[in-house]
Amino acid sequence: MTRRPTKGKVPGSGVKIPKQLSAMAANPRNDWRIEQLVSVAEKIGVAVHPPRGGSHYVFSSDKIRETHLTVPYKRPIKPVYVRLFAEFCRAHLDRREASNG
Repeated sequence: MTRRPTKGKVPGSGVKIPKQLSAMAANPRNDWRIEQLVSVAEKIGVAVHPPRGGSHYVFSSDKIRETHLTVPYKRPIKPVYVRLFAEFCRAHLDRREASNG
């Protein structure tokens, strides 16, 4: 008998995926705001660097050292940036799970 992963969690860990992150991945055209991206990032442990004189937020992860994600503050955020943010967060969660297990 195979066990299915618990819905809303990263398989093999107790890491809960925020509902907003799942919603962003499923519907990136939903007029998302930067505050929502910042909230999700803080919940999962992604570092948020607000703009200092510029117009872009930078998201970085100690688990994904080779890259960071830059998102313009403009509202609503374009779907391509929401999609990239969701992928970045999933990669962060996957690497965090791999380093813990």
